[in-house]
Amino acid sequence: MKIVHFSWEFPPKIVGGLGTVVMELSSIQVRMGNEVVVFTLNSENELTTTDNYRGVEVHRPMIPDFSS
Repeated sequence: MKIVHFSWEFPPKIVGGLGTVVMELSSIQVRMGNEVVVFTLNSENELTTTDNYRGVEVHRPMIPDFSS
């Protein structure tokens, strides 16, 4: 089964509990044989835009700077 999660935080940058819950849930789902993708924020554009975390495909799109 293909599963997608949307979360404003995900490792390695966790501020509260949501990122921890999504990480644990995703890891369990992968161990059960599912294909899991997480879309999360890259608020300071300091993380890679694509990653694989414990078998979870992670997407962190760059956020444009609209301040100028």
